[in-house]
Amino acid sequence: MKLNRADVKTPLEYSFLKETNTNVVLSTLKKAEDGDQFLLRFYNPTDTEKTAQYEFGRSINQAQLANLNEEPKSSVHVDNDKVEVNLKVNQVKNILF
Repeated sequence: MKLNRADVKTPLEYSFLKETNTNVVLSTLKKAEDGDQFLLRFYNPTDTEKTAQYEFGRSINQAQLANLNEEPKSSVHVDNDKVEVNLKVNQVKNILF
Protein backbone atom coordinates (compact mmCIF):
# COMPACT_ATOMS: atom_id res chain seq x y z
CA MET A 1 0.00 0.00 0.00
CA LYS A 2 1.43 3.35 -1.00
CA LEU A 3 0.59 6.32 1.18
CA ASN A 4 2.85 8.88 -0.44
CA ARG A 5 3.92 9.40 -4.01
CA ALA A 6 7.34 7.95 -4.72
CA ASP A 7 9.89 9.14 -7.25
CA VAL A 8 10.86 5.55 -8.03
CA LYS A 9 9.27 3.86 -11.04
CA THR A 10 9.07 0.10 -10.74
CA PRO A 11 8.27 -2.25 -13.62
CA LEU A 12 4.88 -3.93 -13.71
CA GLU A 13 6.62 -7.31 -14.03
CA TYR A 14 10.12 -8.43 -13.07
CA SER A 15 11.77 -11.82 -13.18
CA PHE A 16 14.69 -12.37 -10.80
CA LEU A 17 15.48 -15.90 -11.95
CA LYS A 18 14.34 -18.21 -14.73
CA GLU A 19 14.85 -21.97 -14.68
CA THR A 20 15.58 -22.85 -18.31
CA ASN A 21 15.97 -26.59 -17.77
CA THR A 22 13.52 -28.24 -15.37
CA ASN A 23 15.44 -31.50 -14.89
CA VAL A 24 16.41 -30.62 -11.32
CA VAL A 25 14.53 -29.32 -8.27
CA LEU A 26 15.06 -25.74 -7.13
CA SER A 27 15.20 -25.95 -3.35
CA THR A 28 16.18 -22.51 -2.08
CA LEU A 29 16.72 -18.96 -3.31
CA LYS A 30 17.75 -16.64 -0.49
CA LYS A 31 20.13 -13.92 0.56
CA ALA A 32 23.44 -15.37 1.68
CA GLU A 33 24.07 -15.42 5.42
CA ASP A 34 27.25 -13.32 5.03
CA GLY A 35 27.66 -10.59 2.44
CA ASP A 36 25.46 -9.14 -0.25
CA GLN A 37 25.16 -12.22 -2.43
CA PHE A 38 22.29 -14.58 -3.12
CA LEU A 39 22.33 -18.34 -2.72
CA LEU A 40 20.65 -20.70 -5.15
CA ARG A 41 20.34 -24.32 -3.97
CA PHE A 42 19.09 -27.16 -6.17
CA TYR A 43 19.33 -30.94 -6.36
CA ASN A 44 18.92 -33.93 -8.66
CA PRO A 45 16.38 -36.44 -7.24
CA THR A 46 16.58 -38.76 -10.26
CA ASP A 47 18.65 -41.85 -10.95
CA THR A 48 20.52 -40.27 -13.89
CA GLU A 49 22.88 -37.30 -14.25
CA LYS A 50 21.14 -34.01 -15.07
CA THR A 51 22.06 -30.45 -16.02
CA ALA A 52 20.67 -27.41 -14.22
CA GLN A 53 20.33 -24.20 -16.22
CA TYR A 54 19.36 -20.82 -14.79
CA GLU A 55 19.04 -17.38 -16.33
CA PHE A 56 19.28 -14.36 -14.06
CA GLY A 57 17.06 -11.32 -14.46
CA ARG A 58 19.92 -9.00 -13.58
CA SER A 59 23.49 -8.67 -14.71
CA ILE A 60 25.90 -10.92 -12.82
CA ASN A 61 29.66 -10.84 -13.25
CA GLN A 62 30.52 -14.03 -11.43
CA ALA A 63 29.01 -17.07 -9.76
CA GLN A 64 30.62 -19.62 -7.48
CA LEU A 65 29.81 -23.13 -6.38
CA ALA A 66 29.58 -23.26 -2.59
CA ASN A 67 29.22 -25.89 0.09
CA LEU A 68 26.21 -26.15 2.43
CA ASN A 69 27.91 -23.68 4.80
CA GLU A 70 27.84 -21.13 1.94
CA GLU A 71 31.62 -21.14 1.61
CA PRO A 72 32.74 -20.55 -2.02
CA LYS A 73 34.63 -23.51 -3.52
CA SER A 74 35.02 -22.90 -7.28
CA SER A 75 33.91 -20.58 -10.06
CA VAL A 76 30.98 -21.27 -12.35
CA HIS A 77 31.10 -20.09 -15.96
CA VAL A 78 28.62 -17.25 -16.56
CA ASP A 79 27.53 -16.66 -20.15
CA ASN A 80 25.10 -13.77 -20.81
CA ASP A 81 23.78 -13.93 -17.23
CA LYS A 82 23.18 -17.69 -17.53
CA VAL A 83 24.78 -20.61 -15.69
CA GLU A 84 24.79 -24.33 -16.40
CA VAL A 85 25.82 -26.94 -13.81
CA ASN A 86 25.93 -30.74 -14.07
CA LEU A 87 24.61 -32.80 -11.16
CA LYS A 88 25.21 -36.43 -10.40
CA VAL A 89 22.51 -38.73 -9.03
CA ASN A 90 21.01 -37.36 -5.77
CA GLN A 91 23.53 -34.51 -5.70
CA VAL A 92 22.87 -31.10 -4.10
CA LYS A 93 24.66 -27.97 -5.35
CA ASN A 94 24.74 -24.33 -4.27
CA ILE A 95 25.58 -21.28 -6.34
CA LEU A 96 26.50 -17.93 -4.82
CA PHE A 97 25.95 -14.93 -7.10
